[in-house]
Amino acid sequence: MSKQSHHNNKNCRPTSAKSPICRIFIHISRINSQQYDCYVQILLRNGYIFTSATHRTHVTGIPYTMNVTSNDGSWNEDENINWTSSGVVIGNNWKYGWTAGDASMTKSFAIPKDVNIVVNSTGSHRGSGGSSSGVQAKFSITVSGTGIFSSNSTSGSFSDFTCSNVSTTLTSGNPSIELANGYCTSEAQVIVSSLQITYK
Repeated sequence: MSKQSHHNNKNCRPTSAKSPICRIFIHISRINSQQYDCYVQILLRNGYIFTSATHRTHVTGIPYTMNVTSNDGSWNEDENINWTSSGVVIGNNWKYGWTAGDASMTKSFAIPKDVNIVVNSTGSHRGSGGSSSGVQAKFSITVSGTGIFSSNSTSGSFSDFTCSNVSTTLTSGNPSIELANGYCTSEAQVIVSSLQITYK
């Protein structure tokens, strides 16, 4: 509910010739890095001010588009992650001498309640090649602890993967997304070339 008060409006600048509104003020105050309090005041020609109720706004970080060439500071990553002009290399890469081992990276969002989202991602992966057989690299996307997409590589040649319009729920109890390379054999790579998260 709005509150009404009176104001000396000698300096009134009407929004239009016929409008009873003199000025509109928008007030925003920061509570913390993810929350802001906002309210509006409307000054009328007759000097009265109407003040709206205060609304707390959450800055969730959604929609989100990943900059795949460098970490924007929001991703917690394992040592074996490499940001390149082609995308994010998850798992084994030339930077660490082609050593085997799984790798993952995680990002959290500031949401006050569960939200429905849509995830899109593209990239490529390859296994070790040579005499290796079976799954050699496994790319996976996990949201709030639930796997929503996976793609395996079984050869030494790069193959593309596409996670297209996957709907899921980002929960306030675990508001995170994880990109991972599992079953990572020597020389295996996963390269993520795009990631978008939007509201459903």
